[in-house]
Amino acid sequence: MSIPWIPIRQTKIQIHVQKQYVQKLVKEQQESIQELDRCTQSIKELRSDVETLTRDNESMFRDVNQNGETAMDFDSKQYLEVEKDEETYLKRIDALEKHIQDESYKEVENRYGSGPHRVKVVLEDNNGIYSHFVIELAMLMEMPHAVDHFLQMVDSRLWEGLALVHGTGSDVITATPMTMDSHSWAGQRFVDANLTQLAFAEFSSTYPPPHHHKYSVAFAGRPGGPDFYINLEDEVEIHQHESTFGMVLEGRDVLDRFFLQRDHPETDSKNRAQMMTIHRISLLAP
Repeated sequence: MSIPWIPIRQTKIQIHVQKQYVQKLVKEQQESIQELDRCTQSIKELRSDVETLTRDNESMFRDVNQNGETAMDFDSKQYLEVEKDEETYLKRIDALEKHIQDESYKEVENRYGSGPHRVKVVLEDNNGIYSHFVIELAMLMEMPHAVDHFLQMVDSRLWEGLALVHGTGSDVITATPMTMDSHSWAGQRFVDANLTQLAFAEFSSTYPPPHHHKYSVAFAGRPGGPDFYINLEDEVEIHQHESTFGMVLEGRDVLDRFFLQRDHPETDSKNRAQMMTIHRISLLAP
């Protein structure tokens, strides 16, 4: 008895449709990345123009003071033109940042759903013992660009094998691009993935909530990345200008037990940094 050809034909059609769908998703992702790159470059150029205008303003003030004049004519045509240019650049920067946030929102929602998004961080100590903690990321409406940036790192598995470090006297635990086996710099993987830094430092007036400062997770520096850190203190004034994108909700005891053991007099680690290997970071199912 011969095998019917209709089911086989239907299977081929289904495979073809699936391939087309995957190709469409890949194309959309590539276009989104290219658009983000263009916006990021535009923001850098505009910020450079603003810095140039600021230097020009400072130079004009210095010239005025050196010439013995008592005041700048703020109604002069030259000053008003500089002020107008600076305002125009700042508005364009704001518009580009908003565009990046909108694109990031759509990217995360299309790939990972609307959230809340949670990631599991699996750690390995020097004895090969595994433990983990869970980070719940900010809602997309609050920190879309930072959440998208971090999830892309997770999706690309960039943090596997790198270090989680708590320095002596530090109030943060930092994930840094350093391999644990050779203690060498591993930042090139972030460069190759075009995920070294955020396009801009993203902030939210409501995130994290005031009572959730301890164990908050943020990108280090401005605009931020690739390093991220976990705050161990409630006082976060020195970190308030950095992009906070998550909170450790589970496994806080793991962090306290290992990274704060230097505070116990019976240990011999009081004066050295504590380090663990990031074995894996993975997105948890909703």
